[in-house]
Amino acid sequence: MSPRNAPTTAPARAARDTSETPDASAGAAKSSASRASSGKPPLVPPVMQRIAIVNFKGGVGKTTTTVNLAAGLARAGRRVLLVDLDGQANASLGLGIPRDELAPSIAAVLLENRPLAEVVRATAIPGLSLVTADASLYGADAALASTMARETRLAKALRTVASDYDVVLFDCSPALSVVTANALLACDVALIPVVPEYYAVEGLATLESTLEELREAVERPIPVLGVVLSRVTAGERATGELVAAIRSHYGAVVFDTPIRKNIRLSEAPSFGQDIFGYAPDSPGAKDFQGLTREVLARLAAFGAGQGVPLPPGAIEVLDGVTPARTSGAAAATGAASAVGAS
Repeated sequence: MSPRNAPTTAPARAARDTSETPDASAGAAKSSASRASSGKPPLVPPVMQRIAIVNFKGGVGKTTTTVNLAAGLARAGRRVLLVDLDGQANASLGLGIPRDELAPSIAAVLLENRPLAEVVRATAIPGLSLVTADASLYGADAALASTMARETRLAKALRTVASDYDVVLFDCSPALSVVTANALLACDVALIPVVPEYYAVEGLATLESTLEELREAVERPIPVLGVVLSRVTAGERATGELVAAIRSHYGAVVFDTPIRKNIRLSEAPSFGQDIFGYAPDSPGAKDFQGLTREVLARLAAFGAGQGVPLPPGAIEVLDGVTPARTSGAAAATGAASAVGAS
């Protein structure tokens, strides 16, 4: 089944659950203004919102999350731009772009100052546009070594298309390179996929430290929109204990919807499709429907300047306030101990 002809039921329901249908997007600005005057958050944030999907541990589902969340947001009526920033170009390939057609890619923007609009291309999913990656990104650190303001090239390029998109998603590589630094300095929020495994949880400590260093360097917050539990194996005791440890440590910053292991999620990229187009009735589609709904709600609250609507006493993540807590490494060690005792 082609993505163009696939059912849009899942994300459309997500849109309805946030009191908006895709057809309502044209009147969103006026509706948002009236809601704001009544003290309610806007249905659609008034500016383009940029999300970096990042984790410095590989194999945690960053690309799967980026592609299917982008598809879910597009099918819910958002104008979405996915920027592939990983030299492996898995997001680009997974959306049906042949390897020999990846250029011109984001490398032309970062390395050659080519206008971003010139490298944007349409996808088979209405509302979802793509900027591809290619292997040229692996040489970006060396190529930009002596370049002034090299970490802000992406942010500058995005200003030229700010009115064209509602949401931009960056699929980041697991390496802290100049390309990843560009994404973190261009984003409004970070979204962090994590697999409930010891080494993946341990990697969160490195990510937290890096985000804090970047906050200090640029003197602005890099808020965390949320942590996504990815590749979750239902029914495994060890997995359940690690999931509980992650939720206990990070509290309401963890999205309610986990992304379960699902063969259809693994198969979809080989057909150049997102999960909604490839297997709309699969558990993977249902999981990404739920995640899309949660992300829409958090983005709406963030656009209204209200932060994530969390329970009383929970971390107000989007205000850049961090809780008094043990380090990520300590939490991971505790989680591993719990598993070892099982």
